[in-house]
Amino acid sequence: MGDLKAIHQFALKYFKLYQDPETKEIDVDRTFADECFQLGFKMDAGKVFIRTFSEKAFYDEQALYEILQSIQDPGILGDGIFSKWRYITPWGHDDLTSETNRAWFVTAFSKLVLLTAEGYMPFLFYGKLKKLQLTSNSICYGPCPEPDDEVEQRIIISWDGRVWFSRYLYGTDRDGYTLLERKQFRIRPKDSMAIMEAFGTYFGNDYEIHDATDVGIWELALTNFEGRVFKASGSLSEDLMTKDGGLSDILRERTGLKELYAFHRLEVAP
Repeated sequence: MGDLKAIHQFALKYFKLYQDPETKEIDVDRTFADECFQLGFKMDAGKVFIRTFSEKAFYDEQALYEILQSIQDPGILGDGIFSKWRYITPWGHDDLTSETNRAWFVTAFSKLVLLTAEGYMPFLFYGKLKKLQLTSNSICYGPCPEPDDEVEQRIIISWDGRVWFSRYLYGTDRDGYTLLERKQFRIRPKDSMAIMEAFGTYFGNDYEIHDATDVGIWELALTNFEGRVFKASGSLSEDLMTKDGGLSDILRERTGLKELYAFHRLEVAP
């Protein structure tokens, strides 16, 4: 198997191509075999992939998705992808960019991107973002919070502009925090679309998650229109930066929630 950095760039290239509905078969066929050979991948009719995982996962995208967590060897996955390409192409009986084949390759390449990434990327989002759910907890290893200290925020945003936001105090209940505020409202369609686009783009490409200690944590779940849920978590320390600014700042601006922790907590004046 070739250099991991080169394989990562190869995987990212084809992930984006298969994800793009405008991509034609020639775009994913013309140089594909040469690139695979250069990276050291082998065509073996999927034998190693099938023996390691399952025959159904070689042919069916849903079965592949269900065993993604067990795939940890980029070489076996790369050989499986090359063999899948070879299985489809010889006689022209099927199109590499048909709906079912496109879904299989998007799933496979998303995993290959993750396996060869230098940084920590727990998932590569794909599809169109329908809903995001973010929980931000500021409890760290320092002194125990006071009962009236705010320690957690939870926000859900839907593609159609619906927003659910709740804030919690540390409280005195051993079984959970004390609710401080809960509200539901709508934002403008252009604001919800901007948020969906920013999150989908950030987590659909090479990205970085900050890891620090004693600062609290955030947990994120992204759901696409196919119902797939992608989860990640990180430290409540630094914002996640895009070309349009930090994701935290985008959320605060588009929702009007200036007090929102999101990915890094701001001290808001009373």
